[in-house]
Amino acid sequence: MSAGEVLAATRMGGRLTTPFGRGGDTLALQLVPGADAGSAGVTPYDFGEHLARFDRPPEPRYVLATTRDVAADTTVTVTFTQPGGPAATVIVPFAADTPAGSSVALALPTSAQVRVTGLKVVPAPPGGRADEVWRLTALLGTMSRLLWAIGGERDQLAGRLARVATQRHLPTATGRSLDLIGTDLGVPRFPPLPYGFDSGTVALYHLDDLPGAAQDVTGQYPGRTGHNGVPHGTVRFGVPGRYGTAFGFDSADTAVEVPTDTAFDLAAGASATFECFVRPDAATTDGQVLFRHPAPDGTGSGWLLSVGDFGRGVPRNVRLVVSDGTLPPLTLFADLSLPTDAFSHLAGVLDGSAKVLRLHVDGVLRASASVGSLGAVKNTAPLRIGPGGSGFRGVLDEVRISAVARADFAPVLGEADEHYRRRLRVFRRWTLPTPANL
Repeated sequence: MSAGEVLAATRMGGRLTTPFGRGGDTLALQLVPGADAGSAGVTPYDFGEHLARFDRPPEPRYVLATTRDVAADTTVTVTFTQPGGPAATVIVPFAADTPAGSSVALALPTSAQVRVTGLKVVPAPPGGRADEVWRLTALLGTMSRLLWAIGGERDQLAGRLARVATQRHLPTATGRSLDLIGTDLGVPRFPPLPYGFDSGTVALYHLDDLPGAAQDVTGQYPGRTGHNGVPHGTVRFGVPGRYGTAFGFDSADTAVEVPTDTAFDLAAGASATFECFVRPDAATTDGQVLFRHPAPDGTGSGWLLSVGDFGRGVPRNVRLVVSDGTLPPLTLFADLSLPTDAFSHLAGVLDGSAKVLRLHVDGVLRASASVGSLGAVKNTAPLRIGPGGSGFRGVLDEVRISAVARADFAPVLGEADEHYRRRLRVFRRWTLPTPANL
């Protein structure tokens, strides 16, 4: 699906005979550039043509589609107005590697008076603008919705075909195709590695310490104060980890506690990322793996990253809870069961600028929600690594707390495509063509 194409539902609806024309009618909304590359407005519209042709008001449902492959986990916030109420938003997540042509129905009220007014894309489309990359279409009848469902596969296949045609070229290749180009140049990807320090890091625990310690390695850098933790209970040290060794937690009374510090407080509108590697035991019940919260039930101000069933019928599920203590807690579930024989990377991301909370497992966006008017998230509780009185049992490694909303998790999940592509460009300049490598 290129930038100039339309949904298959629109093409098929245009071929319907007159008796079915009303149900198959669609309206493509006109997007215009917004205040930045990630924003777009919607030109004011009405359904006058539909009324004139069919003498009946439509029952619109809106569809959001991407005209390019989605390179990174992306959140699109669509703004709309409705009769008798203020402007509202709906959040739509798109996972990394979503192909061009993919579309999602928006959960908006079914009313001819609803009007979509704009959208905000985070992160902004690389090398383009939101109005160039995204499409909004109003499906005005039941038949058009049926055609959208039928034609969705055709739209995705068209996007896949266009994507395959780009995989031979360095600027557009991704994933395994990019690795093959690197193989031709003799430049492999960097393997997964433990985290290092960067300016967005608040605290970083490799958890490969000797018994009695849990060092925050950020304290080794000039101008930074480390937030070292104190193990409580019978924490097992030297357990095989995702990188080197890790800490094992076999009972409810075990945890690493980092004394309370305002560095872990989150002001209203701030961004943060909480992440770690976890290998749960089969005996794990509902419990925390990483949290800063005064109450394990999630009441009050704070956040919790947890593993358990939580009454959803998914053992070793992942839950993220964030609350400012006044609004109802924001709760996300990954709704997948973590393996017990391998480490999984968990990350909760609070994006203050986009007002979105995201939950990632192994780098894949699993759930997201609007944070609305979330206030400050702060308390006097310590930062805790491990169950801290709850039902988690297992091993934790590579804990990182950041004051930024992370969009990717390199290098612990391997070198990201864009960084690898930049390296390949450098090496390509130094590779002379020969009959053997043409």
